[in-house]
Amino acid sequence: MPVRPAHLLGAIALGIACSSCSGTGSPSFPPLTTNLLAAVNQDYVGQFSVTIESPSVPHGQEAAAESAVRTITRECNEGSGAWVVAVGLVHHNSFGAMPSSGGVKPQWVVFVNPRGAHIAPSAEPLPHPEILNWYAGFLTNSIQPFCTFGYSQSLPKLPVH
Repeated sequence: MPVRPAHLLGAIALGIACSSCSGTGSPSFPPLTTNLLAAVNQDYVGQFSVTIESPSVPHGQEAAAESAVRTITRECNEGSGAWVVAVGLVHHNSFGAMPSSGGVKPQWVVFVNPRGAHIAPSAEPLPHPEILNWYAGFLTNSIQPFCTFGYSQSLPKLPVH
């Protein structure tokens, strides 16, 4: 049976797409967007501001990114099953709200979509609770990340899972 060019191109594309499907490679994390960081900056005006150092995981930093994801999902109480929305390296100018990252050293940030409803915590039940659409952890040190969440009109709703 002759090989058609369309089939050959499809097979090559599938091979390239699955080259990272082996169990030995690290997962590919979605990159940071300026909209995600703008949402954080909007909620923390006057407390700190965040800028992108690297919107995606730099080559050779895959293990550090995986460790950051594990630490943030565990320590920020996002639990197993949290979907990773974005991972990247950032710098922040802290005005006291977030622990210092040690000067100019970039730090990992991980945005996640946790399981369940995305309702803002409240001391009392509210008739119309705020629905959150971003959750993030900043790895300010290797033990305890700075965990935060919020709502931004510029971001879509997070799918509930």
